[in-house]
Amino acid sequence: MTEKFLKENHEVIFIDNGSTYEPLLDWYSTCGLKIHRLDNSLGNRAPWDAGIVMSLDEPYVCTDPDYDLSMVPSDWDKVLLEGLKEFPQYNKFGLSWEESHVPPENPAWIDDNFCNHPDGLPMTWGNKLPNNWLGYPCDTSFALQRPHTPGEIGGIRKGRPYTGEHMPWLVTLDPTKDSTKRYVLFDDEIEYYYDHCENSSMTWGRMLRCGMIAEYKRRKANATNS
Repeated sequence: MTEKFLKENHEVIFIDNGSTYEPLLDWYSTCGLKIHRLDNSLGNRAPWDAGIVMSLDEPYVCTDPDYDLSMVPSDWDKVLLEGLKEFPQYNKFGLSWEESHVPPENPAWIDDNFCNHPDGLPMTWGNKLPNNWLGYPCDTSFALQRPHTPGEIGGIRKGRPYTGEHMPWLVTLDPTKDSTKRYVLFDDEIEYYYDHCENSSMTWGRMLRCGMIAEYKRRKANATNS
């Protein structure tokens, strides 16, 4: 994500929620980007609760880091800014998320009802607005925000091709058996995140409930002892 935006000549600023992951901290020391280091985690509300964005006089983008946006056209900024002018009643203008790639091995397949709507949820794609906008609100997923407005859930999203991938939906322990889906194999970095994110991640809760975290640890211990 960072490489894409730097290549497109955007300013990239990180807000770090008290990270302790050493590879990430090492990267901060060499990346040359502006980093806001917080002493404690404020979760996905950090840009607003830490007072970092509320003083900005121009539209800005806030995003969680767990998206693949490599397939999003490079004129996304102009497209989202058009929405800001076209729909003055909204404050957030986001990308849409690809829902047809979620593998059955990920708990989102059942928890988010993709099992019954494998090509995309009606609530996401069904409320069509003019000029390829979708009447589905944004949370802290990738969205352009009107300045001096609260960071609450709201706004609208742009339809395809301005569509990225929400990576937590793709995490699996093994390669998916469905060739039409994507997958990201659970690894040590993902394990570290879930071990330290506390209750700030909805995905953490579902991974815990479905036993994926415990199963990864079991496999890892078996591999170490074999």
